[in-house]
Amino acid sequence: MLSRIRPRLNHATVVAYLALFVALGGGSYAAVKVNGKNIKNKSIAGKKLKNRTITRVKVKKKTLTGAEIEDNSLLASNFKTGELPTGPRGATGPRGATGAKGDRGPQGPGATSFGRTVAHSDGEVTLATLDNNLTLTGTCGVSGEVLDLHTTDGGMNFQASGTQFTGGTLFATQVNGGTTGISATGSNGEIDVIARGNASGKFVRVDAHGSFGSPCTFWGMIIRSG
Repeated sequence: MLSRIRPRLNHATVVAYLALFVALGGGSYAAVKVNGKNIKNKSIAGKKLKNRTITRVKVKKKTLTGAEIEDNSLLASNFKTGELPTGPRGATGPRGATGAKGDRGPQGPGATSFGRTVAHSDGEVTLATLDNNLTLTGTCGVSGEVLDLHTTDGGMNFQASGTQFTGGTLFATQVNGGTTGISATGSNGEIDVIARGNASGKFVRVDAHGSFGSPCTFWGMIIRSG
């Protein structure tokens, strides 16, 4: 008698039960679905993430900091410039090898030294002739020497700035045309100036000295400008 009232399971009944089970189970699955709010900081280590599984399109700018990223967990090639924070500056690398020696440059104008003794009977002697219309001469007189710097052509365009020691007195020299040159006389004379013999020539440095004696002695140095 009981067997007659037991309900039979047919196809429609089975489908109905399955639909009910899926509906109830689906809701439960949705309720426990894991999202970003369910993950605590540092709970997922970088070694558990495969390379290229997190790309730049899945990460908002400035949402990851350097402290949250372990070495090799994210590839830099997956991100554009500025999407990941800048790491600390690395240590300075070793100094590179010394480069090859460069070619030698052209020789500069350099300096010319001179030294000469002049007897009383020699008269005026040329000590140096310069290419900027200047000539330096020395004379050994009966009572003193004469050191003279003047224009080679005798023109009145002599220019000079510096010092002179003449007649036992040291004084500043400022000459800007109107004369042929300057002199230093006495038992000891000195001319230390930059000078030129015309308004368009290059200046030279003249450092010349003369001492009275028998014979007189003249010496010094001339430095040409480039």
